[in-house]
Amino acid sequence: MLVLKYFVVVGGLMVAGLMALNAHMAPSGSVAAAAVTHASSAASLAIVPPKPAAVVAPAVETAPPAVAKPAPGSRHSSRTAQARRRSH
Repeated sequence: MLVLKYFVVVGGLMVAGLMALNAHMAPSGSVAAAAVTHASSAASLAIVPPKPAAVVAPAVETAPPAVAKPAPGSRHSSRTAQARRRSH
């Protein structure tokens, strides 16, 4: 029961403190009722994005990459040349 008493006392002090801070921070007089403004701003308006224009990419024809041929007299020209040397 001691724990319950602790929470009741601490909770009551916190509620009283928050009510006192609220009264201290609120503007005085009848202005407190009109504290909420209803002015429209850009943050409260619905923003509809424009429809994107259809983008058509130009057709670009690309040639296949050229295959580099080995030099005819080179020592390591290709795998077939290595296979021919082995077969002799």
